[in-house]
Amino acid sequence: MTDQHVGAAVRPQSTVWDELESWANGFSSWQRLLLAYAIRYGTLSTEQIEQVYSIFLHGFGLGDEPDPKVEVPTNITGKASGLGSQKPRLLRIHDVSGVNALTASAELIFSPQLTLIYGGNGAGKSGFGRILTNVCFSRARHAIIPDIYDGTAPRKASATIVLVDHAGNEIPLVFDGTTEHAELKKSFAVFDSSVAGKHLTDTGPLGFKPAGFDVFPEMARIYGVLAQKLAAAAERRPKQNRFVNAFIGHATAASAAVAALGPKTDLVPLRKLAQYGKDEAARVEEIQRLILELQSTSPEESIRRLTEARKSIELLGETVKQLHAAFSQNERDGAKSLLTEFNETAKKVAATGAASFKSDKLKGVGGPEWERLIAAAYESAALEHDHYPDETDSCLLCQQPLGDRAVALFARFWEFVDSQDRTALATLDNQIKAKIKGFESLTLDIFGEDTVARIYLRTAHPSLSDQIIQLLATLKSDRTAIVVALQKAGETFPSDGTADLTPAFEAVVSKIDADIADLKVLSVAEAVAKLDAERVELRHREVLSKNLSDIEKYVADLKWCHLADSKARPALNPRHITEKEGELFSRVIAETYRSRLGQECSALECAIPVEFRTKGQKGQTIRSLAIKEFTLDQILSEGEQRAVALADFLTEAALNELNAGLIFDDPVNSQDHQRKERIADRLVEEAKSRQVIIFTHDLLFFTKVCSAAEKADIEPVTHWIQRGAKDKTGFVSLNDAPISTPQYLKTKLAEETLAQAQQLLGSARVDLVRKGAGQLRRTIEEVVPHLLLKQVVKRWDDRIMVTALRRVMWDQALIEEIIEVFELCSAIMEGHSHTEAGTEAPPTIEKLGQLVERAKAIIAKAKPDRPKN
Repeated sequence: MTDQHVGAAVRPQSTVWDELESWANGFSSWQRLLLAYAIRYGTLSTEQIEQVYSIFLHGFGLGDEPDPKVEVPTNITGKASGLGSQKPRLLRIHDVSGVNALTASAELIFSPQLTLIYGGNGAGKSGFGRILTNVCFSRARHAIIPDIYDGTAPRKASATIVLVDHAGNEIPLVFDGTTEHAELKKSFAVFDSSVAGKHLTDTGPLGFKPAGFDVFPEMARIYGVLAQKLAAAAERRPKQNRFVNAFIGHATAASAAVAALGPKTDLVPLRKLAQYGKDEAARVEEIQRLILELQSTSPEESIRRLTEARKSIELLGETVKQLHAAFSQNERDGAKSLLTEFNETAKKVAATGAASFKSDKLKGVGGPEWERLIAAAYESAALEHDHYPDETDSCLLCQQPLGDRAVALFARFWEFVDSQDRTALATLDNQIKAKIKGFESLTLDIFGEDTVARIYLRTAHPSLSDQIIQLLATLKSDRTAIVVALQKAGETFPSDGTADLTPAFEAVVSKIDADIADLKVLSVAEAVAKLDAERVELRHREVLSKNLSDIEKYVADLKWCHLADSKARPALNPRHITEKEGELFSRVIAETYRSRLGQECSALECAIPVEFRTKGQKGQTIRSLAIKEFTLDQILSEGEQRAVALADFLTEAALNELNAGLIFDDPVNSQDHQRKERIADRLVEEAKSRQVIIFTHDLLFFTKVCSAAEKADIEPVTHWIQRGAKDKTGFVSLNDAPISTPQYLKTKLAEETLAQAQQLLGSARVDLVRKGAGQLRRTIEEVVPHLLLKQVVKRWDDRIMVTALRRVMWDQALIEEIIEVFELCSAIMEGHSHTEAGTEAPPTIEKLGQLVERAKAIIAKAKPDRPKN
């Protein structure tokens, strides 16, 4: 299996996102929103939790629909598979303070792909490594110690880490030794000697949450939060029925209903029982009056008073019933129809009546005299013949022949005389007058203040008394409006909005009859007892009425708590989350993990019988590496152990779509040169898909990584950490290394120096030109072994590639050009003392530019291999 295959991204056919989307199909709205938020944001904010909680409550009938409405995404995951956005990357570490012996000016700048940091033992590179170990994901964290040899050095560790986020924004993150940055923890992982040991010996959770799997612990957490909120809401609701203490006396329907309050109480009959108003209060007074009468006088007096009241009320009820019928909607509609017919007939009469004959030429047309004239002419025409006039007749007055217009005019005259509409209009007018008289004749003043019925109803049944007064007032107002409409031929008639009081009258009469019957049949003591029982019932209804709103809230709270306990709380059991995580890991991740680990071991030549085990434990995925019943550190050599640990680390990274970068600190300790080369190739391959940062003190490994990067067409960024003056550690030389072959195989550095020189003048320009010449000479030096001699003999390698001689294409003209450019650069660069004439002093930017172009041409000619025969 090739390294390229190993480095490819792992994507199971059924992705986590596909599975989560399918899982959500059976969810309630609150669960779908929770899952959507967990996927999109990782950790839900307080506001988002409240939104989920509000939908949760509404879904179980425990709360109103959220306002404004919370929209639940249709697509829960927001993606079909994988992660579509750009991965974050580390850009820079600077402003270092209190970290080992690193200087304040020490900084590192990272390539988006591959960064190599070289430093000998004790040079200070571990300071940067410890910063990254503490801020990124690592199975082992290393304590950061300030400079113990400098008493004035800062004691608190700090640094600024610049992150380029998913959108390409540069985000400075402060490292203070305690604050954690979630983006760094989930996106970057560190591998070093301590981590290697833990990968081998630990039986514990995976070192990452595979992309999509982080939603499970977050969902479980929110389930717990919702359960706490639900429990707190239930605790705030009263459980004890304190209302029973408000009812004094014997048990009644009201007190019994209150005593039986529970989550299943039907409030409709309870509200009906709680109706207590003026009538009920008046009835209490009437009962007290009756009791007083019974206790002070004989029942006959009460019977007489009630009988007299009954007679008056019954008569009043009949009268009110008749009045209500007289003003019924049918009567109103009949009057309105009569008026409408009158108005329509009047319009017809007006169209054919006397007014239609009026003329400016004759003043009397249309008047009474004119009407009599037309009537006489009509009678005279009858003497001529039945169809007078026709075209042969003459005028009755002037005896002149009649033309067509005159004949038509006579036809209109006869129509006016014969009109039936005029007769109908007169009839309708008489009917309207009769209607008006009928309404006006109705007596509405029937409920005087001093009438027996008024006096009784006012005290015993005030509601009916008020209704009668209101009814009579309305009928008076309606009568006036109806009469005015009929008199003025208007069409605005008030509709009948009055109620039929007959049932109310009948109820009052029945109540009086019942009281009379009790007074006649029962003894005084029995009558008093019955009346008192009714009084208690009414008083209890009054108590119920006054407490009804609180009782309704109490019952609602009981129902809420019952529903919360029976329906909502069980829905917050996170077991289905844990089960889904285990099932999903087993189906989507576990088998892929085993397969990938085998590939990684093979790529690093540690294809040993390693058994990989996974199991679910309290919502986590537990993994362990072993050979039969032995742990790897009991069986394998140190080099094999580190190789297997590195393979396991790379496996985790490959399966973690959220991983954006890997940091390696001396990853080839205890490895032979063959495995170092394999590891170098593998890490360079990894740099194609994510950011890779390597710290090493191994110059051979450094060289092999550079060579692998060259083959992969990746240009690494290299830095060199060294000891400075007085053997002080932590000095960083950026874009530098003890071997800088990759940078110098191109003319880029010399071109950059030339561009800087073009911006300056004087000695500053000369210094840069000399520097550029030195860089260009180094390029020529690297061209010889790498391009011209095709790396037959490699630096820092004890192998000689004899077969590479076939690729060498010897061109003597090219050799001479290489030597000449090399000598010209040597003459210009700093460190060589020549005569002014010999160096064409001072060196110019034009000269350096020419040498750059010649070097480019040399590279282009030296790069091709010798053609095969």
